[in-house]
Amino acid sequence: MNEENYLKRRPYVSVILIVLAFIVISLCWLIFMTIGMIYYATKNKLTKYIYNVGVSIDYLLASIIFGTKGHTISAIVYKRKYCKTVASINWIFRDKNHCKSSYEKEYKRRKKNNE
Repeated sequence: MNEENYLKRRPYVSVILIVLAFIVISLCWLIFMTIGMIYYATKNKLTKYIYNVGVSIDYLLASIIFGTKGHTISAIVYKRKYCKTVASINWIFRDKNHCKSSYEKEYKRRKKNNE
């Protein structure tokens, strides 16, 4: 293919790429909308499932990072008084007492189980 033919076909290639990108974006949007509708249809079950998976991942990461057992990262950083980390986690969860309440909930539960 010589350069003249390529330059003549170049606008068509751009149009084809734009159409393909539009199709891909539309399909992604359709998939996300379908997932959203399914989510709202099964909101309670799915919400509990996602919460349980999230807490389990939090326990795993806390075990890997801090070498602890049965505590979330929020409770550990509050107990060890990592002020900047506590402030960051509280900001992420939009709750100024998230780490404190996690600490109290987890360590009170542990004390009750030990008694």
